[in-house]
Amino acid sequence: MRAVYPDHVGTVERGGVDIAYEVYENDGPTILLVPTATILHSRQWKTQIPYLSRHFRVISYDGRGNGRSGAPDTVAAYLDAEFHADILAVMDATKTPSAVHIAYCHTVPWSIHTAVHHPHRVSALVAIAPGVEHLAPPMPHYVRAAAHFEEEVEAPQGWEMLNRRFFLANYSAYTRFFFTQMHPESHTTKLKEDSVEWSLGRTPETALLEREARARSALSEEETLAMCRAVTQPTLVVHGDLDQCQSIDRGRSLAEVTGSELVVFEGVGHAPQAREPVRFNLLIKDFVDRVVPMKVVPA
Repeated sequence: MRAVYPDHVGTVERGGVDIAYEVYENDGPTILLVPTATILHSRQWKTQIPYLSRHFRVISYDGRGNGRSGAPDTVAAYLDAEFHADILAVMDATKTPSAVHIAYCHTVPWSIHTAVHHPHRVSALVAIAPGVEHLAPPMPHYVRAAAHFEEEVEAPQGWEMLNRRFFLANYSAYTRFFFTQMHPESHTTKLKEDSVEWSLGRTPETALLEREARARSALSEEETLAMCRAVTQPTLVVHGDLDQCQSIDRGRSLAEVTGSELVVFEGVGHAPQAREPVRFNLLIKDFVDRVVPMKVVPA
């Protein structure tokens, strides 16, 4: 059961991969909820859609590799360029000339790329816990795990589970640990359970393909800074100060580089939109009302 159901459900096909989307119609500006890479499908936005769709036209979709979308089995299918093209394909399929992009973690660079290379398609940008490399160092536990990712680690514990062999042997155990770290606040049992369930919509093989594709797609520090500085659209950065996935320094740096507003959710981990949905939703409503002109209806 859902609090609200979409007005339209569809798929758009790109290169043999179906991308499944939902549209919640409204006369207000359009908000595009960009999927969080392959790790979660679009139900992650369940605390945003009921409220936002009362005020705005809302589009959500499952990223390739999870949910109702197709899951290709090659590294090339998960390169950033494919995710960039999926954004435009969904917007075209839903007849969306422009939208406010709400992107989360590793997908923030996808919307930044769209804002820079297709500026007319992005009216404003909301970056949640931005996973933008080079703006600040990665979290130390990721660095340590990466050093042993390809090795055989006996009885791995904690972040040692971020390991190729463990992924393939016991992926669900890693996801349970991972979301415990992502949602460290008290009373987040349901959020952790939901996140694990949604993450199991992808296979460990897909997770590994995406990991390699992300490495192949990586930009240099110079390229990253140039892209961020080229953003001209109104931008809002939202970050939790207990985030164990993306350092809050990345949020601060993105806000500084783009000259945008930064809102810090104190005592909150990696998902401020899920931990404090009322505060987040009101923040989005205020931001969009301020920066996106309403449609003028002829008399």
